[in-house]
Amino acid sequence: MKKIITYIRTFIIIFTLVAYVFPIFCFPAVTIYHFLNAKETVSAKGNNQESSIPLLGESNKESLNKDSIENFADKMFNEQLKKFNVPGAVFTVVKDNKVIFEKGYGYSDLNKKTPVDPKTTVFRAASVSKTFTATAVMQLKEKDKVNLNEDVNKYLKDFKIDNKYSKPVTLNNLLTHTAGFDEKFIKESQIESYLQEKSLKDNLISRPRPIIREPGEIPQYSNYGMSVAGYAVESITGVPFNKYIEDNILKPLNMTNSSFS
Repeated sequence: MKKIITYIRTFIIIFTLVAYVFPIFCFPAVTIYHFLNAKETVSAKGNNQESSIPLLGESNKESLNKDSIENFADKMFNEQLKKFNVPGAVFTVVKDNKVIFEKGYGYSDLNKKTPVDPKTTVFRAASVSKTFTATAVMQLKEKDKVNLNEDVNKYLKDFKIDNKYSKPVTLNNLLTHTAGFDEKFIKESQIESYLQEKSLKDNLISRPRPIIREPGEIPQYSNYGMSVAGYAVESITGVPFNKYIEDNILKPLNMTNSSFS
């Protein structure tokens, strides 16, 4: 579990601030990885046009310094913020458990032209929060409080999953997006209702999702399924899910600038 927590810390710091801010910006995330692990670049379309993507190779410690990172990040973020109409972003690089570079780009408030501050501007972690949910479930697994392959309805107190199939939905299914839920994405007309503050339980009960395919057969990304996994943690522990995350993940990691709601 200590290894998992360590990986989560590094993953959150770097990936959250890139993949979340640019949800359709997967390619540059790979570019960043290449940049931090490269020694040279190659031409993309012949000798006259050099690619901005460095070759993967042995880590070049000399090139991994503040100036080289900043030159890389300035060009990439300034271009991509404009291209994808993103107001602002933060870029942080962590090496050997130390922050070696952090910088804000764009604005945290467009109307006031308030620049993004890497130390104070708050960003939602969005779907990266699923790593917290999975960690919480696995913490309970390590304490023998759950069986990942049992019917998850066993752990749900206030509602049950509507499953017409003989094969049960398990926590394993929920964590791997193979439960078989009829996942529906939010329409623009529904945004206001989703912004209303509700408990995790009330959200799940008010927006039920039936199982439309046999569990374990076909992967389909499911926000609802991961929310059910979170509610299972809440039901088993008797602690509100957000408080469980804060007490058992955020505080042990000394993530004092993070919150979960």
